[in-house]
Amino acid sequence: MIVTCPSCDSQYLVDTGQIRYGRHVKCTRCNHTWYFENNNFDVEELKSKLEFQPPKIKEDIKNTQSNLPVVYESKSKIPLPFLLLVVVSTSVLGYEIYESLDFDAEALNQNMNNSIDKIVMWFKDFIDILFKN
Repeated sequence: MIVTCPSCDSQYLVDTGQIRYGRHVKCTRCNHTWYFENNNFDVEELKSKLEFQPPKIKEDIKNTQSNLPVVYESKSKIPLPFLLLVVVSTSVLGYEIYESLDFDAEALNQNMNNSIDKIVMWFKDFIDILFKN
């Protein structure tokens, strides 16, 4: 059965057996509480459904004591202090690695300039070939 909040029009899929003839329900979106009356509830239909289902081994305590309709469960989030710890430790580790490396800045600059010059030459050759045809 679908229960619709009269305040914000949120819709919830709810088991008929939990509401039965009627029940006070609370919307999780806008916190509006109202009495939902189920005029189509049939006790015989509920009994026939329960006869065909095997008995549950473990009863879900949350659903029997909850204020319907509640359908969303909170997802676990990574706590902010843990994220800050990871960012700071990664930064410190990166800095230590950077400081421990010995490299020649001039040689690096020369290699980068040579690579850029080769790419520019290849691009010029490609443009010349493209416009010749």
